[in-house]
Amino acid sequence: MTEFEKKESEGKVCLTWTSLPDDIREITVPEDVQKIDCTFSGYKKLKRAILPEGLEEIGDNAFACSGIESVNFPASLRKVGKSAFFQTEITSVCPGENFTEIEMHAFSCCDKLKDVVLPVGLKKIAANAFSDSALTHIEVPAVTSIGYKAFACCKSLLTVSMKDGTEEIGEQAFCGCEALKEIVLPEGIAEIKKETFAKCAALEKIVLPSTVKRIGSRAFEGCVSLKEVVLPDGLEEIMFYAFSGCENLESINFPEGLKKVNNMAFYNCYKLPETCLDIVRSIKLKVGEADFYMNEKGGNVVLLSAEGAIADTLYIPDNVDVIDINAFKGNRLSRVIVNKRATTICQSAFEDSGLKKIYIPATVKEIKENAFAGCPELSIYCEGEPCEGWKDGEEEVRKLVETGAEWTDYQHMKESAVYGFVTVKEYKSYNPEKRPVYTHVLLEDFLKED
Repeated sequence: MTEFEKKESEGKVCLTWTSLPDDIREITVPEDVQKIDCTFSGYKKLKRAILPEGLEEIGDNAFACSGIESVNFPASLRKVGKSAFFQTEITSVCPGENFTEIEMHAFSCCDKLKDVVLPVGLKKIAANAFSDSALTHIEVPAVTSIGYKAFACCKSLLTVSMKDGTEEIGEQAFCGCEALKEIVLPEGIAEIKKETFAKCAALEKIVLPSTVKRIGSRAFEGCVSLKEVVLPDGLEEIMFYAFSGCENLESINFPEGLKKVNNMAFYNCYKLPETCLDIVRSIKLKVGEADFYMNEKGGNVVLLSAEGAIADTLYIPDNVDVIDINAFKGNRLSRVIVNKRATTICQSAFEDSGLKKIYIPATVKEIKENAFAGCPELSIYCEGEPCEGWKDGEEEVRKLVETGAEWTDYQHMKESAVYGFVTVKEYKSYNPEKRPVYTHVLLEDFLKED
C-alpha cells in the first residue's frame, strides 16, 4: 500500500513522506504536488517515476541511491536539488524550457546516464552535478556558471560544446575526462581555471576564445595527446604547470600581449620546439622570472633551485613556503622580492650570488646561517623587523685543533695543525658580512629604490 504525506511550504505543496512497499517498481506522484522532498531515497527496486505537470522542484536527495531508471521531467520543472538522483540508474535527462538550475551532485555517480539534453533557459550547473556519470556528449547552453568538477571523471565523454555567453567554467570542471577528444569553448569566459581540463588524455587540440586573459595552474596538465594549442591575442598570463606533462605538444602560438609565463608552465613538454621555449624565456626575462624547481615536503612548497635567464628583479613564486638550502647559491642576482607566504630561508640560500638587494616580508620567521654569505654589497629590506629566528647566534661545537691550544678565531683554527679535540664557539649568522638591514619598508618604496 502506498501512502503520501503532503504539506504546504513557501507557498508550494510539498511531498514530504511516503510509505512504499520495498519491492515497488513504479510510482505516480499526485497531481497537486509542486515539490518533492527526500521521499524516494534508497528504494532499490524502484525503476520508474511518473511526475505531474505543475511540479516545479525535485528536492535534495529525492531519489538518491534508489534504483530509478526512468523519470519524465514535466515542462513546469525549474530545479533539481542536491544529490536528487545521486548514484541512481537513470539513463536520460531531458527537462523543459522552464528548467534553470541543477544543484550539487544532482546526477553524480550515475553510471548509466548517457543522454542529457540541457534547455536554453538553464542558468546554473553546480559543483559535481554530473561527475562520474556515463555521458558521451554534452551541449551546454549559455549558463552563468559551470561549477567545480561539474563534469569531472566522466570517462566516456567524447565531445563538449558550450554556447557563447557562458560566463564561468569552474576549477576541475572537466578534469579526468580521459576520452574527451573535442571541446568547443564559449566566447565570454575570461579564464581557464585551475585543472579545468587536466588529465583529458585523448584531447589533441584546443582553441581558446578571444576573451580568455588567463590560463590557470595545471589547466591542461597531463593532456598527453595534446598536440596543438591556439592562444588568443588578448591572453596575458599562463600560470604554474598550465601545460605540464603535455608530452606530445608540438605547436603553440604566443601572442604579443602575453605578459607573464609562470614557472614550469611547459614542464615535460618534450616535443615543444626550442623556438617556443626561447619565446617563453624572453617573456620570463622581461618580468624577472626563471625556471624554478619545487617540491612538497611536510605540507610545505619548497623552492629547491632555479635556472635560466634571471632579470634585474627576481620574484619568488607566490606558492613557495620555504627557500631551500643552496637554492640560489652561485646564481648571479641583483634584486630579489620574497613572496608573502614564505616562512623560511634556509642555509646558504643566496650564498655567493652577488645579491645586492632583497625584500623580506613579515611572514618570514626564520633565516638560517649564511643565507646571504658572499654577498658583500647586499642591503636587506624588511617589511617588519628581524625576529628571533633571524638573530645572530653562537653554537658550541667540537673541532679538531692543536691539543691544548686556546684559539678564539675560528678561521685561525681551521688553518692550524690538527692534533686533538677542543670545544669552541662557532659564530653563525644569516648576515655574516653585517650588511645594512632596513626595517618597516613598504614594498612599493623598495621598488622605487635604484
